[in-house]
Order: sequence, then structure tokens, then C-alpha cells
Amino acid sequence: MSIKPNAFQHIHEKVSKIENGLTDADGRQSVYHKLQVLGLNDFLQTLWYMPDTRYPRLSALLPAMASPDVQMHWTGQSDLPLIVQTASFVRAANENYTQIKGETLKDKRILDFGCGYGRMLRAFSYYSDYVFGVDPWSESIKACNEAGITENVSQSAYLPETLPAPTDFDFVFAFSVFTHLSERAAKTNLAAIRKHMKTGALACITIRPVEYWPHVYRNEAPEWISTKMTAHNSIGFAFHPHNREPVDGDITYGDSSMTVEWLMSTTNGFELAGLDRSGDDEYQRYIYLKAI
Repeated sequence: MSIKPNAFQHIHEKVSKIENGLTDADGRQSVYHKLQVLGLNDFLQTLWYMPDTRYPRLSALLPAMASPDVQMHWTGQSDLPLIVQTASFVRAANENYTQIKGETLKDKRILDFGCGYGRMLRAFSYYSDYVFGVDPWSESIKACNEAGITENVSQSAYLPETLPAPTDFDFVFAFSVFTHLSERAAKTNLAAIRKHMKTGALACITIRPVEYWPHVYRNEAPEWISTKMTAHNSIGFAFHPHNREPVDGDITYGDSSMTVEWLMSTTNGFELAGLDRSGDDEYQRYIYLKAI
């Protein structure tokens, strides 16, 4: 029988000690610092099940996690599988940042581009107090606010020229965002991201390979799948719009795949700095871009 992650004795002992040692001077950031002694996976698992009746003072200070239904609806997974996926990406981001920059993400200024209900905002708080989030969907910002994430999250535009965020980020990531953008939206959003990065800063965006189309749309007609794969291989970009309202005449959201070559041709503000791939979603490539 599997044990629910937040029921492990070693986690409970450490978190209980932190709970009992809290003072009136402690706030959310100081609690994050105290919880870092757990290690990334246990840090995430503790945050994932907030509020927790065993830890009333921690529950009052930490953001509430979205319900399993919301997690599943927004990301296709929930609870432990989603914790594993989240930890995998966070570790890969820090590892690649360290390899490219020669230093870790600790205390860096980080932007979560397309923050959703804030799961990555929580996760990257393991490394830094300076984690900001933007998202164009009002429901995302509402979900963050209702969970208790009310600072450093703002609603952006679907086709932004700039973002409602500072302009000096060391690291920007867009997890499963460019996998859904139209060609126009991808170009526009990438240009906007660059305006909010320091020169030499890194961005990580995830993209889909051409094999995504026969994998996800396996029930579609072979001819339909072939058109998407042909577009990817000939143009470098393929897109299937979802049933959404257009934004300035463009349906910005759907499913997309792209080549690294197409991506690098969309802006003069980046150079390719590294490539990686998800270990738990093999159709998710990690592309690291250095701001120049």
C-alpha cells in the first residue's frame, strides 16, 4: 500500500519542529527558508497539501494548493504524478542554469511566464524569494489570489508588447506555454519576454517535437496528422487552434510544435544556450536561450 507523500514520518517530524518553532515575526518567506531543510521533493510535497490541519500556523502562512480537480483540469495530472513532474522540471532548470551560467538559481530574480494557478511559483520558491508570475487568463490570477498568492502576480496580455513585471530577471521560464501558442503569439510573447531580462540572463521554454502529432492526435485521420507533420518539417512550425475567441483576429491558443531553428529565427534578442528534454513527458523539450 502506497503512503501519501505528506504522511512520511521523516517529513512530519521536521515540519512539526518548524511549526512549533514559529514566532510572530515569521512570514511566508522565512517559512520557505525553514522548509528548505527538507530538500526539494519534500519541500514540494509539504506545500502541495496545504492547508494541513496538523500544522495550523504553517497553513495560515503558506498558500493553499489548488484542488486535485483543478490540478487535473489545468495540467492533466494531479497530486504525486504532478509533484514528480514539477520537481523534475525545477531540478532540470537549476541544473542547466548552473551548467550554463556557473552558478545556481539561489536568490536569482525569476519570472514564471504563464503561471497558471501558481504551482511553479511555489516550487521555485525553494531557490529564491524573488519569484514573479504573469498569465493572460484572468482565472489564473484569480486562482493564485484565492490561494493566498497575492503579491508578484499580474495579468498580462495575450499578445503583449511588454509585461506587468520588472525588467531585470535573471531567469524566465515558460513551462507548457509555447506548446500552445499560435505562430503570431509565439513571436510576440518571446519578444516581450526578452524586454524583461537582463543581458546574459537565461530563458527556458518548452516546445513539442514533430512526433507530438501522431502521439496526441492518434485518433485523427492519417491525412490530417500528415499535414501537421509536414508543416513542422517544412516551415518549422505547426499549429492546431482550439475553439477560442480570437484576439486581435488571431486564435492564440491551441496545440503547437516547432523546430529549434524556427524558434531561433523569430527574434534577434537570444542565442541558443542549451537543450534538454523532460524525463516524465518525453514530448516536452526544454530550450535554453541566453539574452544578448
